[in-house]
Amino acid sequence: MKKYIGLPSSEAAFNMLKSGIDELVGKGVVQRDMIYSYRCVDHPAMSKNSVTEGLLAISNKCNGMSGRTIRKLPFFACVKLRLTCDDEPVSLKEFLRALDLVVDDELEDRKNLKL
Repeated sequence: MKKYIGLPSSEAAFNMLKSGIDELVGKGVVQRDMIYSYRCVDHPAMSKNSVTEGLLAISNKCNGMSGRTIRKLPFFACVKLRLTCDDEPVSLKEFLRALDLVVDDELEDRKNLKL
């Protein structure tokens, strides 16, 4: 039996990206910083957290991408920054800038494939 699940929502994309970032923080590739959960997005304190806002904006741009693609994006951001486990940890803000560029690259590739 097969069932079509559909593409991930913005919340699912946010959680997948956050999970990937958490793994990189755990490995010492990205510096630890506070990222609120998706459920706290509307909380007044969240408006002061530019990192969470940045991740939310990136996850919204992932609309239409498969879960497999979204899960790979943090790795591609590491490649874009040429990060290895031996390097000093990169700031989360810098990592999110690279992640945003990777999402833009993916969207551009998709657009070019449709031509």
